[in-house]
Amino acid sequence: MDKKTSKQLEEALINVREHQEILMMQAEQRMYKQVEFPITFKESLFRLTKSEMDYLRNMYQITGVSQLNKTNLVDALSSPILDSIAYYFSILDEERYSLIQRVANSRNGISADITHYEVLSLLDFGMIFPGEDDRGRIIFMPEEVKQIFFEIDGKELQKRIQLNTEWIRLTNGMLHYYGVLYMPTLVIFIEEYSTFNHKKDTERYFDVMNLYMQLEDRIESERFYFSHVDVEDMDELIEEQEMRPEIDYYKFTKQQLLKASAENYFDRTPQMREFLAYLNRNYDLSKQELDDLGIEVTLIVRISRDVNVVGKYLEEVIEFPSIEVLRGLIDRLVEVYNHTRSWMLKGHSPNELSRRTELLNETPSDDQTNVVSFASGTKVVRNDPCPCGSGKKFKKCCLRSS
Repeated sequence: MDKKTSKQLEEALINVREHQEILMMQAEQRMYKQVEFPITFKESLFRLTKSEMDYLRNMYQITGVSQLNKTNLVDALSSPILDSIAYYFSILDEERYSLIQRVANSRNGISADITHYEVLSLLDFGMIFPGEDDRGRIIFMPEEVKQIFFEIDGKELQKRIQLNTEWIRLTNGMLHYYGVLYMPTLVIFIEEYSTFNHKKDTERYFDVMNLYMQLEDRIESERFYFSHVDVEDMDELIEEQEMRPEIDYYKFTKQQLLKASAENYFDRTPQMREFLAYLNRNYDLSKQELDDLGIEVTLIVRISRDVNVVGKYLEEVIEFPSIEVLRGLIDRLVEVYNHTRSWMLKGHSPNELSRRTELLNETPSDDQTNVVSFASGTKVVRNDPCPCGSGKKFKKCCLRSS
């Protein structure tokens, strides 16, 4: 493909993306229509387009109604959804339960202070609906849905919600350390750490997780596996773990898993703290920049079998003022690598398995003497072109090279 054609194709793709964004914004604007209160469930459904009602129909597995006109479709959906919606309230996590409680307790809805994606996800279950009044965009709950929520809200539901949240946090924590888990294995682990009856709670657990995954993008599900969202090739990671049958999954404490469930968490091991402190002594870095670097380095080590990749990443992030600084950085980076828990090693660190790996076969020349701020330097992130010149994204190339 010549340069002219390539440029035309690039411009066409940009135009398509811009057009799609415009269409999405227009569709979003149409959803936030003026609303008057009180409002019934059928009136709320009628505000939706037929395609939007199809999401509800599919979620509640209501069949034989796809050919109905809008009025008849509203009638056909109303009773089955209201009969089942209490269960979906019972599989919420604490964050969403708190939101639903706020909406239910309001006479005329609340300001839409959540993302439009979250609004759509909860709309798919008929829990809340979008609207607009003199306050601007709002989310509200129809009167019949409020009544159902009030009937089940209480200590038992709140206890259930707390348990759902614990299951979610434990799952996030395990995937933070293991990367991927076979679902039956995951259920066994949940049973070890939490209040869980294998026969009674397994179906509910997966319902809780499926709802959570619609609201958050931290976990992915494929076939019979859950994986961390940063796992690029689940099959490859599964194969790597299966190549090590002699290694059991590292046994974490419940508190370790709950702590690791926080978004952007990384283990601040003594080696990681020393590594970041060394960078802070030699470069102009803010606390947030140090944290970002800790997150990225941890992720690269968890993903890659080749510790040289960490060095390549750092070469693109910062410049080395001297060979002495570089050597000090390498020494500390080796320690970070050896003490960072790996997905391929099922949550173990190389140090725990007495495995030592060489790092950085190549060093930059001594003429790289300018120290640059991390904030203003060129940072290579996972979706950037790989610095090796392959034309692939960094996450598809040197980040995962072996």
